[in-house]
Amino acid sequence: MGRNRVEYRCRVPSDPLQPAPDPPRAPPDAPRVRLTLGPSKRLTHAREFDAVYAAKMRKSAGGVSVSSCPNTLGRHRLGLAISRSVGTAAQRTRFKRLIREAFRLHQRELPVLPSHGGGGADGGCLDWVVSLRGGSATAPDRITTRDQMARVLLELANESVAAWSRRARRHPPPQ
Repeated sequence: MGRNRVEYRCRVPSDPLQPAPDPPRAPPDAPRVRLTLGPSKRLTHAREFDAVYAAKMRKSAGGVSVSSCPNTLGRHRLGLAISRSVGTAAQRTRFKRLIREAFRLHQRELPVLPSHGGGGADGGCLDWVVSLRGGSATAPDRITTRDQMARVLLELANESVAAWSRRARRHPPPQ
């Protein structure tokens, strides 16, 4: 065997005539839930971002900060604000992908605001703006997987909902 020659090995199944086993499936009568992130679940206009920032509710952890504001749509919506200090365009795009995918897969686990009588948001859902800040000791460099991002986002979402609940108790809606 020469120095430049590469030896390839492949795994041979024990019985090549047997088909591979099918992956486990959900029962046929189980409802199929599609977890999508369409345009109705995103913040797209500057006025929507401005409304979230004007609500002045921000929670941060490890270079990731979440601003939130109640909406009356009955669904959570996501907006992204990724600073250029996070890194190159490729790195920023990767973080955006991680955040969107974590939000998409865990959107049903996001907490909702408790209802306070007749007032408040219908459905108790929030608009979220997720921001990343780079160039600090707590930069989001440590977040490398979707699961880590989901854990951080769910933690910040729980903190935000708790803060909104405290704010609603201090300032009840007019009757």
